[in-house]
Amino acid sequence: MNREQAFDHYMPDGIDDTDLCVEWQGPRESQGYGQYRADGAHKAHRVSYERAHGPIPPGQLVRHTCDNPPCVNPRHLLLGTDADNNRDMMQRGRNRQPQGEQHASAKLTDEQVREIRRRYALGGISQQALGNEYGINQRTVSKIVRQSAWKHI
Repeated sequence: MNREQAFDHYMPDGIDDTDLCVEWQGPRESQGYGQYRADGAHKAHRVSYERAHGPIPPGQLVRHTCDNPPCVNPRHLLLGTDADNNRDMMQRGRNRQPQGEQHASAKLTDEQVREIRRRYALGGISQQALGNEYGINQRTVSKIVRQSAWKHI
């Protein structure tokens, strides 16, 4: 069986008639994306995109507008960069990394971060002094007060 025949074998019927998700009926990788082997390994959503829209240019990946990894509906697929995909992930709340005090290596609580920002904004205390008090270095205090760290607070 060649690549196209194998793809067709796992494709559900009615893909051209719906705006709903159409889920791949074949094997899936651990993150849920459809995959199959025929003349090499293939990701189903990429093959679906190529069939509907043409070749995927170098440096581009196929993104899901529906956030449903097994979906192969070409209406839900668009090209983008890795940066676009990461932005989608953050905007849609799919970032599975624990943040703030939920992170395993966190030394501060959310409340302590608020307190550091409040106290520094009032003045009269240096970043170094705050760092010493909370057991973190001055660079970390600087990132906290500039909101380049602990951005979710």
